[in-house]
Amino acid sequence: TDTRDNNTYTVRKHEDGNCWMTQNLRIVNKTITPADSDVTTNYTIPASSLSGFSSSNYYANQVYYANNTTNGAYYSWTAATAGTGTSSVTSGDAPSSVCPKGWKLPPNSGKGSYTNFTSAAGIANSSAGSTKIRSAPYNFPYAGYVNDGSLSGVGSAGLYWSRTVYSGNSQSAYALYFGSSSVVPANSNSRYRGLSIRCAATT
Repeated sequence: TDTRDNNTYTVRKHEDGNCWMTQNLRIVNKTITPADSDVTTNYTIPASSLSGFSSSNYYANQVYYANNTTNGAYYSWTAATAGTGTSSVTSGDAPSSVCPKGWKLPPNSGKGSYTNFTSAAGIANSSAGSTKIRSAPYNFPYAGYVNDGSLSGVGSAGLYWSRTVYSGNSQSAYALYFGSSSVVPANSNSRYRGLSIRCAATT
């Protein structure tokens, strides 16, 4: 149970040795604190809105939730990183996230990353890998993403933020991507877009 909003999530210790949520995060419109979240100062998660996810503002602080518990909420990278992924963060990892205390947004590489998880689980960059990551016990849905004020790709694409800035482009961050025939654990995506979140607790 996420004590911040009383949403409940299933979790599993995956083959990489880390505990992962097996459902997408869906917290919106809450002020989170260092006592309950992966933050060092209070941060208010925005209310749900499709407007504001715009290529005119790569650092927008936006969240959208369509009340779909399977697909969860969609967060701009600034919102996913609890306001710490500002324009001044041009390399490395954002220091915080909207994950509950004890849980984190995955880094791009190393312990608790999508790269390590997919490798350990035998999830290949192929149609079979795409089927596997979307199936039990991993259950990553084709949740789609928010782009320029509209929800796209539901049923055909999964995109999940990491906490790491994309090397060479401070307007992007690394993300897990999968489609019908591919699984790319270290893809890049524009920070203004609304992507899904999976939280991990590393051991």
